[in-house]
Amino acid sequence: MLHKVESCIIIIESEDKEEQFSCSAVSVYGKFAIVPANFLTSYLVDKARDLHQGIGLQDIDQIRDCKLINNDAFSLLGVTATIVFKKCLRNGSSASNYKKLSNNVNRCDKLKDNSRTRQTVTDIDSKYQHFNAVPVFLWKYSAFAETLQLLMPKEENWCLHDGAEIDRNVETENKVLNSSKYFGWFLMFRLEHGFSSSSIQNLSMKSPNHKLMYDQMMIDHMSKELYHDCSSVWEKNRGDLHSLVGKSVVAVGTPFGSLCPDVFMNSISQGVVSNIAGNHGDLMLTDARCVPGTEGGALFLKSDYEQLSANDRVPLGIIVSSMCWKADEWIGLSIACSFPQLLQSLQIVLRKLAGDTRAQHLLSDTRHFTACLPIQQHVGLVKVGNTWGSGVLIGNDLMLTCAHVVKQAQPWSSVRVTLFGRHLQAEVLYTVPDNEVFDVAVLRVYNAPVTAISLASIVPAEGAAVRAIGHGLFDDYLGMAPSVLSGVIAKVITSSTIPVMVQTTCAVHSGASGGALIDTKTSSLIGLLCCNSKDQESGASYPHVSFSVPITIVQPIVSRFLKTGDVGVLRSLHICDTKVKKLWKLKPRLLVTSQSKL
Repeated sequence: MLHKVESCIIIIESEDKEEQFSCSAVSVYGKFAIVPANFLTSYLVDKARDLHQGIGLQDIDQIRDCKLINNDAFSLLGVTATIVFKKCLRNGSSASNYKKLSNNVNRCDKLKDNSRTRQTVTDIDSKYQHFNAVPVFLWKYSAFAETLQLLMPKEENWCLHDGAEIDRNVETENKVLNSSKYFGWFLMFRLEHGFSSSSIQNLSMKSPNHKLMYDQMMIDHMSKELYHDCSSVWEKNRGDLHSLVGKSVVAVGTPFGSLCPDVFMNSISQGVVSNIAGNHGDLMLTDARCVPGTEGGALFLKSDYEQLSANDRVPLGIIVSSMCWKADEWIGLSIACSFPQLLQSLQIVLRKLAGDTRAQHLLSDTRHFTACLPIQQHVGLVKVGNTWGSGVLIGNDLMLTCAHVVKQAQPWSSVRVTLFGRHLQAEVLYTVPDNEVFDVAVLRVYNAPVTAISLASIVPAEGAAVRAIGHGLFDDYLGMAPSVLSGVIAKVITSSTIPVMVQTTCAVHSGASGGALIDTKTSSLIGLLCCNSKDQESGASYPHVSFSVPITIVQPIVSRFLKTGDVGVLRSLHICDTKVKKLWKLKPRLLVTSQSKL
């Protein structure tokens, strides 16, 4: 039997095999598959308009939140849909029983283009199980779509990968954001084996509309049952939803869609929940490495993935966009939607479709999540005019940040600090001169909460797991908690055996400067986030090559200031060391001098 929730591939092909679209999908109860509609909706709408087929999709711009789709829609458009699973024995079922679910597709066609050989759906060998599928329901997860628009407005030059893995015999560019208005739309497919032929036959004998009604009834039942399972499984994991920020996750998807499933199908990637947005946790950001084709893949809590049986796992979310850019800068984050809230949005639109006027109140019992990881409570958003960065509250009303974050402020001038919705005033006690080392400033925050953070006494060894916490990318207009990014210490750079720079693989973005670098094992503060890397010639940024000031440099000086109260002590943060300054400017370049063979 198929698992309750299972990762699979969906392949959409034109009848002439000239076009193919493929990405990951999530199958539920082996009867339906859920797919983000990002590119696929745009493709179907364009095709419907080109062919003038009256299937209701060409007028999608007038569809408010959902649409039951005629089961003959794909045949009218000249395309087919196939859902592919990796074949294995499940829950003791025999291979012979599993074969009963299959469609007998025995053709073996191969399509070649100039760049690579790809497999058509009829070229999948015996290691995979494939089923014909028909689209039955299109709906909009409105809360997710609205949150995405608020979080990543077009005027800030955000660009999302739309999930299209397209193979064409004619040369074409990979489309990005050609379907931005369809982010937040999802398609439900029905696997043909999921319903007995007698049931379908009896329904169609009564009325063609009965098949649509039956689909609606089954989808409603499935979504309610699975949502109940999600709630019961998660209850022991989450106090409230923002406590998931920083938790380890596993993303399961198929990179590059249908390309070589022997190599790519159901690959896993690990990371953390970097942040959550929306009143009901509708949108999630993760630093788990996802690539095109993994859209539609499942995102699991790592603890659930490792401890629960395959049939008991339910996803935390579904990957909607694997890659994104801001102002042409690649951002090492993927976007996912909440799986239980996706199911609840499905229930809402189904009830609206049935004329239930109470549907809009379904979300009223969902908690408004505001809590966060304890370590995040020390990281605030520091704002001077329209410029913002991050800061770490280390106790005694003192906050560390980067000098370049507050360079527009004068000493003793007012700076605004936001700590979890609380707007506080701060003053700049000292800032290292511009373009000098170390890039550090010290603030005094008025009415700051009385908290203490553990400061590391040594810098962990290379390879140690770390977390970067800061307000990268997003201002405080959405009231978001600081984001959490995972990585390891790539290198500890020393001068005279003293650590003066820490390089990590955490993705650090604009706005995270001044944030905290945390030892995952001890939760102690290792360093102050400063910057990522940028190629001066091409302008390309590398967020996963990031640098921090070791806290072991800062802590002794701050301690002396606390004892004496003398602000002049803080001037020791300005290190006049030519070698250290060159290291922070990534100089000198290694030159190889040719040696004489004589």
